Amino acid sequence: EGVSMTNFYAVQPISGASRAGLMTGCYPNRIGFAYAPNPNSPTGISDKEETIAELLKTKGYATAIFGKWHLESDPTGFDTWEIFPGQGSYYNPDFISLKPDGKRQTKRFPGYATDVVTDKSIQWLENRDKNKPFLLVVGHKAPHRAWCPALRHLGKVDTSGMTPPANFHDDYANRPEFLKKNQQTV
Repeated sequence: EGVSMTNFYAVQPISGASRAGLMTGCYPNRIGFAYAPNPNSPTGISDKEETIAELLKTKGYATAIFGKWHLESDPTGFDTWEIFPGQGSYYNPDFISLKPDGKRQTKRFPGYATDVVTDKSIQWLENRDKNKPFLLVVGHKAPHRAWCPALRHLGKVDTSGMTPPANFHDDYANRPEFLKKNQQTV
């Protein structure tokens, strides 16, 4: 079964702010996450905000998140979580999780981030309590710059006939200062 969100829309093009909106059901700027990250603005989801995971737990759901969180705080309302520190790495990614004593730990896993996150998610699905409904949030790194493929895919596409778009070598001269620090790469 599942849920089809036919009236859901992203109110922010920045992934972290959009993710904060999805987790809380609030406009990102209302919860202090208008940009991700902006040193002139508060970031992160306050522990005073209720998340979808917290709401579903009250209804008996098992909850888990794996991969990209990037909301400056630890995930709240999740029974199980293993998240990338910050943006995360494409190759041999680190994951932050909670040890049984409640302390954070960081551990590196070999492989490509998409594969590792997918494997963790599938393992959780296979081992969860099948008598409970569940919420599983899978946050892949791959939609985020610098768009690095799995090593097994390198060299598989012939790019010799591709023409880059006119703005491919944009020098960001007429753009806001913060964009110069976020130049896109391929």
